[in-house]
Amino acid sequence: MSVLNRYLPKVPNKVRHTPKFTAEDSMRISPGDLKSLPESCVMVFSKPLYDKLQERLRTEEIRYPYDGFYQESVNAERNLIVIRIPPGAPLAVATVEELVSLGVRKFLILGTAGSISTRANFNDIVLCTKAVRDEGTSYHYIRPSTYAYPSKPLTRSLLEALKKKGMITLSGPSWTTDAPYMETIEEISEFRRRGVITVEMEAASVFAVSVRRNVESAAVFSISDELHGESWTGIRIPETGFTKLAEVAEVFGGL
Repeated sequence: MSVLNRYLPKVPNKVRHTPKFTAEDSMRISPGDLKSLPESCVMVFSKPLYDKLQERLRTEEIRYPYDGFYQESVNAERNLIVIRIPPGAPLAVATVEELVSLGVRKFLILGTAGSISTRANFNDIVLCTKAVRDEGTSYHYIRPSTYAYPSKPLTRSLLEALKKKGMITLSGPSWTTDAPYMETIEEISEFRRRGVITVEMEAASVFAVSVRRNVESAAVFSISDELHGESWTGIRIPETGFTKLAEVAEVFGGL
């Protein structure tokens, strides 16, 4: 038996081991018949953003596979599902696992993020190119590293499509953390020095599980608050940013 270590995961080389049960097993024993879901999924964490996406993409509410526990809607013609779940890496990853077991192969995170760089301000849109793994979930899926990466083909296709539509989009790294109320001045300064633009809670973990499950994922954020000044601005709903994210979702649905 391997000795426990001081890092995550506690048992070394966990990523090489076989899980006791999988999302496929879990969904198979859940109530109701298993059905296939659309190939592409937009994952959000904000109700105002979800409502805007549902209107823009003309999706229809469904209750499968979560029976209304989350908000889910589908546009069958676009082969697209939009789902809203509470924020946080563990739940986002579990949801990706379960949706993959039901046929989803492409994921796009659309969320809010704090800006730690003067390059990005309230309502701006930022395409994530990589994410600092300052959370715990990703380490259960891929080997330790500083960054987790989105799907390069999907991210490239999304960026090219957005440029063709004339959407001004910043691109750069994000910092994924489990502790939003422990974002210290020292961390912000260090990550800003390294070129990181945003801070959020899910990207690194979703990128990691996507690599492990051999599916594609990307992330685009709207800036909801700024941490690069002398004081924190506080979180606000980026109405203009959400409208832009709805356009991003529309582009993603056409890829």
